[in-house]
Amino acid sequence: MKTNNNLSKIAFPMIRHFNIEAMKYDNIIKLTIGEPHFAPPKDIQNAAIFAIENNDYKYVLSEGRVDTKKSILNYVKKYFNQHYGMDEIMITVGSTEALSSTLAALLNPDDEVIIPTPAYTGYSPLVTLNNSVSIFMDTSIDDFQIRYNNLKKHITSKTRCLILNYPNNPTGVSLDSQSIEDIKKILKEHDIYVILDEIYNRIMIDDFKSIVDPSVKDKIIIINGLSKSHSLTGWRIGYVLASREIIQSIMKVHQYVVVAVNTITQYAATEIDCDISERINYYKKNVEYAYNRLIKMGLNVVKPNGTYYIFPEVPYHSEKLFYDLLEKEKVAVIPGTCFGDFENHIRISCAIDYDSLKEALDRMERVIKLK
Repeated sequence: MKTNNNLSKIAFPMIRHFNIEAMKYDNIIKLTIGEPHFAPPKDIQNAAIFAIENNDYKYVLSEGRVDTKKSILNYVKKYFNQHYGMDEIMITVGSTEALSSTLAALLNPDDEVIIPTPAYTGYSPLVTLNNSVSIFMDTSIDDFQIRYNNLKKHITSKTRCLILNYPNNPTGVSLDSQSIEDIKKILKEHDIYVILDEIYNRIMIDDFKSIVDPSVKDKIIIINGLSKSHSLTGWRIGYVLASREIIQSIMKVHQYVVVAVNTITQYAATEIDCDISERINYYKKNVEYAYNRLIKMGLNVVKPNGTYYIFPEVPYHSEKLFYDLLEKEKVAVIPGTCFGDFENHIRISCAIDYDSLKEALDRMERVIKLK
């Protein structure tokens, strides 16, 4: 029996493959997954418990609970200076569903989507599943920043949107001021949307800078969630911010695919503005430590100023290094090939306890020195 032809054009994520490989070994230190090692904040847990104990288990509106939406709108205004109304937000099953529903709402067959690389592995397959085309744009030539000339030359009459993930996975960098101005200039010149995947924007090393301002707001769609910032990776709670017209279009997809996000996690998300400063500062220290260690190893590294990933250049093919680290020192990283044509890079996640990070880097240094 046949299935969707587009499925033959995509594969399971390579990250999944390398994680499965790492699971074959005992006592591994994993620097692979960007999953915070902290438990969810108590305020979040208590809100979920309240929903359970009060038997609030019924359907909610497809766009989300009113209190949940209000809490998130106040949160993004307070921390990111992003101003949106109640009809410009919807609650989703994590940021992945937010992106999937957004692309389904925007794309027509053969539309082009610009994806700066290195890039998170989930973007291009979603474009393919919508019968559209991924256009990859190498940002390594500009220290992983977005520059006007580079972006301009990738735009054609078929360009529908641009997916930006900053703070970035896998590099850990955030947009600098020039990138923000260059993106705004492009949006003013071209009839395209930009989808901002800002899932890491609360776990910032430097201050977060938003590209949203009134002159381009109608062309911007923000994807975010609580997975990384609030340690809710398994709870699957996210949101979309966009113009009312775009939200209504995304809602049609969301309604038929999801119906609504589960009630308990929406209760939990009303406490989004709880104190997470301890974990933010913890990861800042981890990243600073890891960066300095990698520099001392003689590796070329663009310093992360965004989130808890680092993407160093390594002395030989990253997939071979993956197996060398695994077999010789029981350390797991993610090869750069998972994020594009970056065979001489690896991604290191610093979302781990400090002692394990230090030990992992000690072991890594022994392997690197052999080369």
